[in-house]
Amino acid sequence: MARIPQFLKSGIVSEAKARRVAQVVCFAAALAVLVIGIRRFTVVAVTESELLLGIFAVFAVSLLLVVAGVLVGPRDSNQPRCRS
Repeated sequence: MARIPQFLKSGIVSEAKARRVAQVVCFAAALAVLVIGIRRFTVVAVTESELLLGIFAVFAVSLLLVVAGVLVGPRDSNQPRCRS
């Protein structure tokens, strides 16, 4: 019975690798949102105000994904872990 908690605490991949993969996914998603969002506005007939609002929204979502990627990035090993 003592093996179950030990098994649940063990990870499939290292934490650093998982953080790096999450960072790359966030950066790739930011680029995809930016490109797809801008391309969609070239196809759809919208007014100038809708276009401006839509481009600002695309940039905001893209920027949020970049910030999330920076925050989730590999942690410096010299910094102590936060205790909860």
